[in-house]
Order: sequence, then C-alpha cells, then structure tokens
Amino acid sequence: EDIKTYGTSLVIALLFRAFIAEPRYIPSLSMFPTFDVGDQLAVEKVSHYFRPFERTDVIVFHPPESFYDYSTRNKKEALIKRVVAVEGDLVQIKNGRLILNGQRQEEKYLFEKAEYDWGPRVIPQGFVMVLGDNRNHSLDSHIWGFLPVENVIGRAVFKYWPPWRVGFVEN
Repeated sequence: EDIKTYGTSLVIALLFRAFIAEPRYIPSLSMFPTFDVGDQLAVEKVSHYFRPFERTDVIVFHPPESFYDYSTRNKKEALIKRVVAVEGDLVQIKNGRLILNGQRQEEKYLFEKAEYDWGPRVIPQGFVMVLGDNRNHSLDSHIWGFLPVENVIGRAVFKYWPPWRVGFVEN
C-alpha cells in the first residue's frame, strides 16, 4: 500500500514538473538586481500557450545555437532574461537606453544603463529580444541575436529562496 502511494505521488510530482511548473536556480549576476546568485524561483510553463509574451516578462529558455558561438556553457543549461521587445517592434539601444518604436523606455529594474549602442532592428515574427537586467554583464540578444519563442520554457513567477527575497517576480 505504501509503495503504491509513493509511486503515485512520484508520478504526480514528475508530471507537475514536466508540464506545469519547475524550480530554477540563478547561477550568475546577469539579471541583478532582480535576481542574485543563489536565488531560487518557480517557472510556470503553461501561460505561454494561451498568452503571448509581453515586454518585461522574465522568461527561462533554451538558448539558440548562435549563443554557443560566444559561450562554452553546457547545452542543457537554460538561461533567464527579460523580454524587452516582441515581434514587429523596432528596437534600439542608444546612449545606454532602450528605445522601442521610437519611445525611450523607463526600466526601473536595471542595475545600470548599457555601455553600448545597438540597432535599430525590427524583431521578426516568432522571435523576441531578451536582455539581462545587468546589461553590461549579460550574454543576451544584443550579442547572439533574437530568441525564437519556441525555445521558451516558461515565465519566472515567484522567488522562494532565500527567505528574505520571497515574492512575486516584478515585471
């Protein structure tokens, strides 16, 4: 009887992790100050099937092949970044500031403004542009290109560790 209960519980937990939500660990400072090294968070994997990605969503994804031209990271590792532009947007980084469709964006979540200029470029259909909140220390779309939406695992929704940083992920 106990084995049946444990087996059923294990199957339910594995299905939940595979299809609904999963835990993630932050290994770098590319998303600082939103996330610090060692933060743990929950990533929900369902909403992107019903609701398109929006600017400021924080997402976890498998990097595109072009990422590996700039990194030797394990191909099984996922990344976490913020969506800054969606398909059809004209995006540019000028004087360290993000400009979308001709409008300078207020990005209160940034650690510091970018020390580079980039673009302007239009985001193609089926892609998003993702950048780290720590712009000058993030290997992201301004280096390796746009992210295909099919590479997205899910949205980061809740920080649960460490206890003093518990809370919903700000968009």
